[in-house]
Amino acid sequence: MLDFARKHIDYHVKQFALKKSNVEFIQGEIDQLEKTHIKENSIDVVVSNSVINYRRNKKAIIEGVCKLLKPGGEFYFSDVYVNRPIPEEHQELLSGEYIGGALRWEDLILYATEAGFTQPRLVTAKPVTIINEDIQKVIGKAKFVSAIFRCFKLPINDNDATKFNIPYQLTYETPLVSSEEEFFFDHLTQFKLGELLVVDDPSIALELNVSRYKDNFTFDPIEDANTEMATVETVEEVIISSTYYGCNDRMITDFRWYIICRHLSTLIVRLNTNRLLSNLACTLIQRKVNRHNKHSITINASSINEKQTSNIWNDKLSFQFPPGKPNDKPTIEHLRYIENQLKQI
Repeated sequence: MLDFARKHIDYHVKQFALKKSNVEFIQGEIDQLEKTHIKENSIDVVVSNSVINYRRNKKAIIEGVCKLLKPGGEFYFSDVYVNRPIPEEHQELLSGEYIGGALRWEDLILYATEAGFTQPRLVTAKPVTIINEDIQKVIGKAKFVSAIFRCFKLPINDNDATKFNIPYQLTYETPLVSSEEEFFFDHLTQFKLGELLVVDDPSIALELNVSRYKDNFTFDPIEDANTEMATVETVEEVIISSTYYGCNDRMITDFRWYIICRHLSTLIVRLNTNRLLSNLACTLIQRKVNRHNKHSITINASSINEKQTSNIWNDKLSFQFPPGKPNDKPTIEHLRYIENQLKQI
C-alpha cells in the first residue's frame, strides 16, 4: 500500500501545482512511535481511526502520540470503549468482533491526562449493539460505546493555562474548511460563524487558544466573573451522548453517577454569581465522593461553614431540573435537585 502511494506522489504534486512534495510516508508501529524517528514536538495533528483497541499497550500509544505533538497539538481519534474490564480468556473471541481490546473510558482519561493531554473531549458516540447470543453471554453486563474524542497537548508555559481560569466570550470569526457555517467542537459545544458564545468551561478557551484553531476565534475574557470552579473528571459525556441513540434504561441507571456529576459541573458554572451556593454544591458532592471513592472524580473547591447555610439548606422546595430557562438566575432549587438525586445512587 505504501509503495502504491509513493508511486503517485509526483502525480499529486502536479495536480496541486506544488514546487515539491509536502507529503512523507513513514511506516512504524503505533505503540513504538519512537522507532519512527519522528522528532518530538513536531506534529500539529495526529488522527487515529479505530486502531488503539487492537494493541495491548494503549498507555504507550497515548504517551508516544503526546511526545510527537507540538504544545497545543491535537489528537483526534475514534475507537471502542467499555465500562468494565474484559477477562483475558475472552479477549481472543471478542477481538474478532472489534471489541476485544476495548479500553475502559476511565483508563482513557487517566492515560491521556498523565501523558500531558487535556481531558479527552467527546465529539460523537453511539452504543455498540451485540447481536450474537454467545458473545452476549461472554460480555455479561459490559457495555460498549463507539466514540470519537479529541484532546490537546497542554502548553509548556503554565501562564497559558492560568489566564484561562475565568469564563470567556468566544466568537467563531474565520471559518475552517468544511466548517464554513458552524464548527462542532464537541457534542456539547457548537460555534456558529460570527456569533458570540459565552464559554464558562475554562478548558475550552484554553484548548482553542493554544491549538491550530486560535486564529479562527476571538477571545474576550469576562474579568468580573465571581466563580468557584469545580473540576469533575468523568466520562459522563459518553453516556449522555449515547442516550440520544436509544440506550436502554439499565445502561442509564448503571451510570447515574456520571450523569449527576454532569449536572453538577453545569450548575457550578451557572452558580458563578453566587459564591455561597457554588461552595455549597461542591461540599455536597464532595461528601458523596468520599463515600464512593471507587469513582474517578476530583472536585476542587473551597469548603464552607455549614452553620452559615443551615437556614438556606433547610428550605423545602420541589421542582424539575433544570428549573426555568438556561439563562435564568440559579436558586437553591438546583442544589436540592442534586441532593435528591445523590440519595438515589
